[in-house]
Order: sequence, then C-alpha cells, then structure tokens
Amino acid sequence: SPGLRVRHARALRRLLARHGPELALNVTQDFGRKADEVLATDVLPTADACQFLERNAWRVLKPTHLSGNSRPMWLFSSRETIHRRPHGVVGIIGTWNYPISLNTVQILQALVPGNAVLWKPSEVVPATSRGNKALFDEAGFPRDLLVILPPTPEAGAPLAEAADDPPAS
Repeated sequence: SPGLRVRHARALRRLLARHGPELALNVTQDFGRKADEVLATDVLPTADACQFLERNAWRVLKPTHLSGNSRPMWLFSSRETIHRRPHGVVGIIGTWNYPISLNTVQILQALVPGNAVLWKPSEVVPATSRGNKALFDEAGFPRDLLVILPPTPEAGAPLAEAADDPPAS
C-alpha cells in the first residue's frame, strides 16, 4: 500500500541520517570525493527527497478530478478522474557522479508508487551501490522489488533496449 511504502521512505531517511558518514566513506573509497562534500551534496539532498515523498506522496498519487474548463463544451457534463497506477517495472541505469542521490532518489520515486525496479548500478561505484541497496533492504522495502543487475557496462545495453520493446497485450 502507498502508506506502507511511505513508511519505508521515512525509515530510509532515518537510515541516511544514521549511516551518512559510512555512505560518504563508500563514495570516498570508490572515487576519492571528500566525505564532508558527499554528506553535503549527496546524502543530505537524498534525505530531503525522502522527506518530500513522505509529505507529498499521498497528494501526488491520489485520484485527480478534472475541472469542466479542461474539456470541450460538448463533454461539459461528463466527469473525468485521473487515476495514477504503477507501470510495473522501472529500469534505472545508475550514475556514478552523485551515486547516492541520483540513484537512491530515482529508485525511491519508482518504489513508493508501487513499481518494481531493475537497477544497473555504475561500475565506478561498487561500494556505494552495495551501501545503497543495503539501505533499501534495511528500510523494509521488499527485496524482490529492487533487483540489481551486475555493475558492468555490458549489463546496461539490454536494459536500455528493453524500453523499446512493445508492451505485452
């Protein structure tokens, strides 16, 4: 349920606060960025994104009724509602430059509405990717909803090409 997934996002934010220094050291180990810089530019923005979802997911995901001004006159008496539904599986090809925020936020934005994620982490940040995955597991997101592909350049091509496949009928 969306409420449960928002609780997982809250747990993830708290884990970011608790494990921020360790996560920053992972980035330092992977490619040498200073830990205090990582905390300020990668960990804190990720925690902020978690808090945004905690506060706003219910509003963003709830059904939206369209007003009469948004349709042609001959449909004036009809009522329309937009219902947001999960896509199913979202593929994410991870980045290395801000490996906590640019990966974790995208994954979180896919999981909270109810999607599963197939994530191909960057080969440049293996320790950080393992730390990111551990956060999602510890926050309580079901392990089978976040599947990690090998962090190799070869693993990204099939994922990128899968977007071109037509949906099953």
